[in-house]
Amino acid sequence: MKFLIEQQLAQAVADYLTTRPYREVAMLVRGLEAMTPVPDSTSVPDPAPEPGKK
Repeated sequence: MKFLIEQQLAQAVADYLTTRPYREVAMLVRGLEAMTPVPDSTSVPDPAPEPGKK
């Protein structure tokens, strides 16, 4: 499952994580750093429904 996250929320999470001990948050920070921008939501197609779900 994938989610879109606003830049402001991602930055707020990153800012919070910097207040925590490195060993606790290193993997989460790396995950945030690896996120890539997507085009505006108006041009992102709706994801295909998962098989067996409506």
